Amino acid sequence: MTRLLILNEKKSQAEKFADYLGGMSGEFEGNPYDIVYAAGHLLQLNAPNEMVDPNLAAKYADWQNLDNFPWNPLDLNWSKQVIKSKQRYIDNIKSNLPGHDVIIIASDNDPSGEGDVLGWEIVDYLNWQNEVWRIRFKGDDSANYVIDSLHKPEKATVSEQDAQGILVKGKSRQRFDFLTGLEESRIATELAREQGFSNKGKALSIGRLQTYITCLVDEQNRARKSYVKKPFYEIRYKDANGNTFKRDYQDGDTWRFSDKNLVGQDLTNYSQDQIIIDSTTEKRTQPPKLVNLADLGKIFQKEYTTEQITETYQKMYDDKIVSYPRTEDNAITIDDFNELLPYADKIAAVVGIDSKLLSHKDPRKKFIIKSEDHGANRPTKLVPQSLEKVEDKYGKCGRDIYERVVKSYLAMLAEDYVYTQVKAHIANHPDFTSTINVPKELNYKLIFNENDLNEEKQSENKATHFTQNASPEVYQGTNTPPTKPTLTFILNNLDKWNLGTGATKMQTISKLQAIGKENKKVIPQLKVVKGVFEVTGTGALIACI
Repeated sequence: MTRLLILNEKKSQAEKFADYLGGMSGEFEGNPYDIVYAAGHLLQLNAPNEMVDPNLAAKYADWQNLDNFPWNPLDLNWSKQVIKSKQRYIDNIKSNLPGHDVIIIASDNDPSGEGDVLGWEIVDYLNWQNEVWRIRFKGDDSANYVIDSLHKPEKATVSEQDAQGILVKGKSRQRFDFLTGLEESRIATELAREQGFSNKGKALSIGRLQTYITCLVDEQNRARKSYVKKPFYEIRYKDANGNTFKRDYQDGDTWRFSDKNLVGQDLTNYSQDQIIIDSTTEKRTQPPKLVNLADLGKIFQKEYTTEQITETYQKMYDDKIVSYPRTEDNAITIDDFNELLPYADKIAAVVGIDSKLLSHKDPRKKFIIKSEDHGANRPTKLVPQSLEKVEDKYGKCGRDIYERVVKSYLAMLAEDYVYTQVKAHIANHPDFTSTINVPKELNYKLIFNENDLNEEKQSENKATHFTQNASPEVYQGTNTPPTKPTLTFILNNLDKWNLGTGATKMQTISKLQAIGKENKKVIPQLKVVKGVFEVTGTGALIACI
């Protein structure tokens, strides 16, 4: 008999465990257990001067002398203290320690290792010396996954904890952020004060992700401000169906003009000409991978704030109608696929999708992963009665989130989009070419269209064919202006460099705007004006430094 103390990350998770196991206390396969819970991180790293030898304390407490930087990480003992507002949680866990043989860390299985750090820092702070088990949930924390994880815990002693790769990853990330964030924040603050900028008496906040976003917005708006519109003129052909034939422009080509009179003269060199079809090919496109929280931010950037989306999704996850929010995955395991498949028709009925479209019941390779992390954002087998019921409980934001997450999942079960691609050129001027994609079978696009994730919504080409001839005309264009730094622009840029999970991106952007309960004391670095992000005075100062 082994007496177990199960440590959950938060109250809602503990309540789920209690539901699955039969109460906050009881027996699991002959082993007595009690469930306790944290409230996110209960501890935080001490101030730098509190983590060093007393002889170095003055140096590490001094902001003004820039010669004190950079710090030596080997000087720090990385000690932590309880967050004052969360003392009652640590007290409750401590009072439950006596009489137990094992602490089971049952926090979220974050790819970053944050869940491991959260659990182990409590174990260390309470000076626990007995065995520690770490359990990891596959997919979401549903009953089957929880029970399965309890059957195969990762067992370790306190002295062996740093042999766990994911924990080392989490600690390294936490310490790196602490070192760079505090050092660079202090350096930036002192440099600003030397130039007369007080920032309302508060330190400038520098962060690995947040500062990149602030600088990105500032740089993009500077480029927009310095943009000079430069019109150009060239000859293009167009047929009666509106299909355009153009040449591939390279710097230095003499057929593009800045003077409209010159292109008018060039037009006399061209006349109506025959269209030659080069190829006609049937092509197929598979459904897009599943959406994440950042994708929902792109889709609903005009309707809801980043904070509304993340908070609403979290509430829906706590009620088990959608999967884990803070995931890096955009695919799922075969077990997750098979578990949810029998509920697909019922889920489709809630959002008004014809179940006849869900004819692709075999999983495509792009949607299946072998790892046992949380899997992509998706609905669960706990299917609500209707979208109206969802809206009654979570508001219109919740209804919209659920509908899009569901449709993204259902598209995975639909057939490929099929279209005919036709390529053609102008008979006597073969460098003028055109390609059209003629829809043949919309299939998954009838459920979810990935164009919703683009800033500029692209409509399907309605032309059914090229006509026999095309006529030349003068086309006026301009050099491309820099893109406005909208939420979609920011998120696409972060996607490009694989920076942060969907949830982390959204939470960081909320922090930069100082919106949400957790950010009441934050000085905003960004603001939004008619859908476009701009830096505040503090943001401009940080970007400048």
